[in-house]
Amino acid sequence: MKKPQELVMEALKSAARNNQMKDAFQQSKELYPLLLKAAKRYVAGEVRADAIAGSRKFISERLSSFTGVYRRKYCAS
Repeated sequence: MKKPQELVMEALKSAARNNQMKDAFQQSKELYPLLLKAAKRYVAGEVRADAIAGSRKFISERLSSFTGVYRRKYCAS
């Protein structure tokens, strides 16, 4: 039996692969900011340029994971 977290993860992945659902989430004023905040922990950016910039920062700072880039960008005090 799968854990609740695994079921949620599978549902979100399925929704991300469905273009109609993806468009609906991106148009939602309530869901998009919430999902984007969660996704930023795992995704380098919304556009290719964001991913390239994140990769360069990752390499230049010799971080062990993109989570380190995220923490420095969004969790700095």
